[in-house]
Amino acid sequence: MFPAVNYFSHSQLRECAILAPNNIVKNINDDILALLPAEVTEYISINTVVDPNDCVNCPTEFMISLEPASMPPHKLQLQVGTPVILLCNLDAPKLCNGTRLAMKRLMPNAIEQQY
Repeated sequence: MFPAVNYFSHSQLRECAILAPNNIVKNINDDILALLPAEVTEYISINTVVDPNDCVNCPTEFMISLEPASMPPHKLQLQVGTPVILLCNLDAPKLCNGTRLAMKRLMPNAIEQQY
């Protein structure tokens, strides 16, 4: 079980980590979201291409069912206070791979985080 911490205290969140095999991470994420008091905001990935001639003919349902370890899921659920780890460099050296962040504000097309 995830330790009882103040999710808005970033100093406590920086000290927490969960090590788990890949196949149970989604279950752990769902459990953590259930503990947070905020409303869930769902973000859905784009499932279209600009030029249909540049894509492989795979059904959309198949493509969104894939969840490689280095990619977020097709339906990403977040809440204010949700702890996340950055997967790619955005503003090195501040925001690099593995930076722990907490969601501060969730908007329709953007998120604001605190680190």
